[in-house]
Amino acid sequence: MKNTLFTAVITLFAANLCANQTAQPESKMDARVEDNATAQNEQMMMGNNCDSLPADQKSFALQLNASNRTTFCNQFTPSQRASAMQMSGTMNNGVRMTPDMAVEQTARGMTPGKNPGGCPVSR
Repeated sequence: MKNTLFTAVITLFAANLCANQTAQPESKMDARVEDNATAQNEQMMMGNNCDSLPADQKSFALQLNASNRTTFCNQFTPSQRASAMQMSGTMNNGVRMTPDMAVEQTARGMTPGKNPGGCPVSR
């Protein structure tokens, strides 16, 4: 009886030890996946001509989705890039503008709170 109990305790201890050892590679794998995602993001920027931008604009571009990153890096003028970066984080109709929202707003040629165009209201 004592041998069976001792064997059961040792088996549980060994199983717990093995479980802890297998958990560590998963966390290392998570770190590798995160590093890989960062590298892919940086590679996408290089394909979007973001590599020629100043460091602050590169950093801003990393926060954008792929479509907005292409617009920001390839289609915007330097003043449009500056405008989008300045607009990001400001309040617009009670909502804080994300970097993507700021790029989209700049691409439409709008400023927050302004009429986007169309027919003026007449009385």
